[in-house]
Amino acid sequence: MNTYSRRSFLKLSGIALSATALQPLHPLLRVEEQPQYRGRALTALSVYQTPSVDAPLVTYRWPDSIVPILEEHQNWYRIEDGYVPRAGLQPMMPISPDLNITIPDEPFWAEVIGPVAIVRQHCAANAPLVTRIGHGGVAQIIDRLPDTPSDWYALADSDGQLLGWSQSAVWQPIQSEAVPAAERILHIDTQTRQMTAFEDNTAILQAPVSLSGAIATGIHNWQNQQIGGLQSEAYHGVPWVTRFGADYTITGVYWHNRFGESVPGPTVQVTPLLARWLYGWLSPTSSIHIT
Repeated sequence: MNTYSRRSFLKLSGIALSATALQPLHPLLRVEEQPQYRGRALTALSVYQTPSVDAPLVTYRWPDSIVPILEEHQNWYRIEDGYVPRAGLQPMMPISPDLNITIPDEPFWAEVIGPVAIVRQHCAANAPLVTRIGHGGVAQIIDRLPDTPSDWYALADSDGQLLGWSQSAVWQPIQSEAVPAAERILHIDTQTRQMTAFEDNTAILQAPVSLSGAIATGIHNWQNQQIGGLQSEAYHGVPWVTRFGADYTITGVYWHNRFGESVPGPTVQVTPLLARWLYGWLSPTSSIHIT
């Protein structure tokens, strides 16, 4: 299991860009140094001269291309050539492949650290495409085939059966980090679509969320968790699932950057990074307050 303390989570996320307007509300959580941000184009992106769809077009970016994010400007990101709408670019976690990591025996959980993991029917670059799991997605690895220049991983589907094969270069096994216990409450405001995390009655961070369908107001209990491997509609590898109340879920989503809006899919949607932190931060004694 790969979970993070508050401090290491925020160092990893880079606050606003990687967690999409995540606001640390406690002085101990603020980070002075931030890494270079990169983003993955979710669709074919138009690059504008200024942050306006009426501005002149400068160039385009193809889906899954990687670009440095230089600045966030409301609903826009500034990149090297100009501006792109925030909804079309997924900020990437500043993670580099750990060359010293020990690959565990199968089965084990792994996350996509590259822009996208291509899943094919068998171990060949020209094999039929099964699906594509975007940056931050999580799957269970059930087999491995050595190859050059990259091994192949066999991925399980949501039922534990073979989904397909993906090259290991874009995957990294999930490591664990303990999170100290505390009294934790997660508040979700369905009107503003804002999530606030409280620890020992102190608000420690706030972030926009996407909601799908109606959630009953009131206090809901934590139910259970699953690291990943789930499917939501056409998307495999849904990461860091926390279930609460009457079959509601909090999950990471890698296929959009429209947090703060109503979006079809899991009940409560956050970035994969925030979902991973919530996975370790919430516990069976936690409660989720919906207003």
